[in-house]
Amino acid sequence: MGSTIQTNDGRYYQKPSIGATIGGIAAGSIVANTMQAGLTPIGLWSSKQMRKIAQTTNPNEIRPALYQAVENSGLKDKLKILDLKDQAIPTTTAKTLKEKILSFLKPKIDVVGMASRGENAFFQPINKQIVINTDKLGIAGFHEVGHAMNFNNSKILKTIQKMRPQLLFGIPSLILAISLFKRKKAPCEKPKGFFDKTTTFIKENAGKLAALSIVPIVIEELVATKKGNALAKQLLSPENFKKVIKANRWGAISYIGGTILIGTSVWLANKVKDAIAGPKEIEPQE
Repeated sequence: MGSTIQTNDGRYYQKPSIGATIGGIAAGSIVANTMQAGLTPIGLWSSKQMRKIAQTTNPNEIRPALYQAVENSGLKDKLKILDLKDQAIPTTTAKTLKEKILSFLKPKIDVVGMASRGENAFFQPINKQIVINTDKLGIAGFHEVGHAMNFNNSKILKTIQKMRPQLLFGIPSLILAISLFKRKKAPCEKPKGFFDKTTTFIKENAGKLAALSIVPIVIEELVATKKGNALAKQLLSPENFKKVIKANRWGAISYIGGTILIGTSVWLANKVKDAIAGPKEIEPQE
């Protein structure tokens, strides 16, 4: 393989050097990772708004309605609620640097602890239960019942739930890697062979494809919300029903915002890499 490219229109281009390629990949990766770090603030902000809404409701009114929602969903024998409202939240004083780091990181990855503190709620298909603190975030439970209905009543939506890690992280990461390691084609340079054509297509549409990979998750989330809202409407006062709707909108915003952010981050990372390590036109070769 030479260091120059001759395109179909007779022009010549210099391929990027190894140094430029490495630099472009590194810069693109930094851009993508930096932007995608914004997923956490989006999630935390949405969760905070949901908690604020939940605090305006009476848990003693929401809790029995949530249990009745399980009954009305048709999943009485397939779904339980693990209510963490009475679970004590341990407090420790970090002294060493290691303890301080662990005390900072643990709450971010301990999903049960987060549910206990009312920072989230989730449906756990393995144990057939909804993990929630009904005192602090009870209104989120109807959406989780919707997830349980999706899992038990739809093969497609169940598959989406099972593939969630791959759709949210695996596929976008693969698309990002292909877009960064694949050299940009020179103008009028045609791809050759199936592999080259496939990877070129992925590179040229990386941002869109990364966002599209997450769309099934967004759809499943919206369907869960629709089903949960329908149950809530049957069981809650109009005032509390409106609060459930409002809280679920914040959840939808976090997923839609995350989809846009991931797609944009992959698109921009690809552009940065190509700006640093793209083919450069040179004078015709003698």
